[in-house]
Amino acid sequence: MERISTFVYCESVQNENTPTGIKNNILGPMNALRPMYIPGTFSFSIFLSILGIDLSKTHIMKIIFTDGKENIVNTGDSQLPAQDLEPDLPESERGFMMNMDLRNVVLKKEGIYKTQVYFDDKLLGEYPIYVQATKDV
Repeated sequence: MERISTFVYCESVQNENTPTGIKNNILGPMNALRPMYIPGTFSFSIFLSILGIDLSKTHIMKIIFTDGKENIVNTGDSQLPAQDLEPDLPESERGFMMNMDLRNVVLKKEGIYKTQVYFDDKLLGEYPIYVQATKDV
């Protein structure tokens, strides 16, 4: 059964090719988004991994970033082609990792926002994060 095993808000993710495969370096993990001003724009990244998928089939994925009333970012349905990755692992442990840069996202108010992850038209998880303007010190 599909499940999200990792989800991180961060400043960015650097992908590096190594002799053993791609290495994902998560830079500046965040437990809150702190733009200079609200309303304003803010750039950040998300990193996630999904396990328990049959990689031999095509899948559909969608990510929505919302303030609870309005969808601020909606990727729409993205098709993930069939692949033959990690054939030596049990299906329950097969999956993929991905990162997405969200640049100049409009944040109109302070409060709780969340990212919703859909996989094959099923909501796999919601990940809240608090948004607050940076206070002058």
